[in-house]
Amino acid sequence: MKLKFILCVALFTSFMAINAFSQEEKPQSFEDYIATAKTIVIAKVISVEPVRRSGAVLMDVQILHVLKGKEKRREITISTTFISLEEGATYLLRTENAQKEDENNFRIKSMDSIIQLSRYEDIDELKKLPLETAVARIMQARKSYLDRQIKGLTVELKRLEEITKEQ
Repeated sequence: MKLKFILCVALFTSFMAINAFSQEEKPQSFEDYIATAKTIVIAKVISVEPVRRSGAVLMDVQILHVLKGKEKRREITISTTFISLEEGATYLLRTENAQKEDENNFRIKSMDSIIQLSRYEDIDELKKLPLETAVARIMQARKSYLDRQIKGLTVELKRLEEITKEQ
């Protein structure tokens, strides 16, 4: 019974996260994505708090590089809704809100504003690139990774369906 409850809560939370992000207005182009951003940073996740009842997730991150905006290299707290980032992983984080200097937080409203970097990405190399080139490179690497994951999982699913077809 306890397992069923946990599964129901997990499914509900996943549904709410997908629903919350799917109702957002998305940038219509790469140019809009860059232009509407007030801040774009590369940051490493230091710690992640459990999801709150409201769906909010607070995470401490260390800003490694500022691609756009007035932010500085420092430790801040970011908040998302139903999206928990991987501790120790590095992300491109984007916000459309201007950051106040005395505030130590960063609100991320859309899923496309959280892009995990490849563990092989060279941050020092990204620092040398123009904003648009760096963001496009990060996005392309993530798209390639997700495409490989989807293809691999699709093959696995088809094989399992074939094996269990007669059951």
